[in-house]
Amino acid sequence: MNTITLFTKYWKNCSINELCDKIKELGFDKIEYPFRAGFQVNPDNYLEKTDEFVSALKENGITVDSVACELSDSAFEFAGAVGARCLRIMLPISIDEDYMTAVKVWTDKINSFVPLCKKYNVKIAVQNHCGKYIYTTMELKNLLDGCDKEWVGASWDCAHSGLAGEMPEHAISLVIDRILMVNMVSAYYKREDVADKAFYFPCFTTARFGNCDWRRVVRYLLHHDFEGVYCMHAEYADSENTETNVIIDRKYLDTVLEEEGYYKLL
Repeated sequence: MNTITLFTKYWKNCSINELCDKIKELGFDKIEYPFRAGFQVNPDNYLEKTDEFVSALKENGITVDSVACELSDSAFEFAGAVGARCLRIMLPISIDEDYMTAVKVWTDKINSFVPLCKKYNVKIAVQNHCGKYIYTTMELKNLLDGCDKEWVGASWDCAHSGLAGEMPEHAISLVIDRILMVNMVSAYYKREDVADKAFYFPCFTTARFGNCDWRRVVRYLLHHDFEGVYCMHAEYADSENTETNVIIDRKYLDTVLEEEGYYKLL
């Protein structure tokens, strides 16, 4: 059975109780939580706030599946306290760095955290991300090949794979044995002309209008027996309608999962 979670980044300014109310209002009971500066519980206040956070979640029947963060002792401690399954991280690589050297540095750093994975029973999920990061799925596979297979896997992202121009079936096939979660996001490149020159910027949109076809993603995953987590990232350029768009995209994902699951049985 697949699980659908909600990334709560958009609701940064809510109190803990308001956040719980919003999660339930949108129809979710499992989340990805951003353990980052400025959020309800963050690296600066987690020692004082984690118990309150855990109590509020439990009272509202909400669980944390994953934590979006940077690698740190405090992130693992927090993830362990809230019962999270994994940490989701992104790995920046500067254009001034030698790429393969940077990958080796990241691989060594990630593997150095495996003792904390074991201590807190929390895995590390590395996300592909456009720009100055581990970007394409092949780049992600290359990194993961050097990481501990038991504790380190992929947080494969629809939007960023689409921005890379990848065929979803081919891309997923590269890391399907390492996928810990699938980020359900949608984006395309938008052209803007500045000083007589064209620039192309990622524009995040609803499921049906991005470069990556969610139905093809789900079809491939289901037909290869994926029963893991789909995380709704609630990332939209039209931020004023985020909640409306989340509901639209959740209904679409539910429909696709039902239809493609049915077809698989035929």
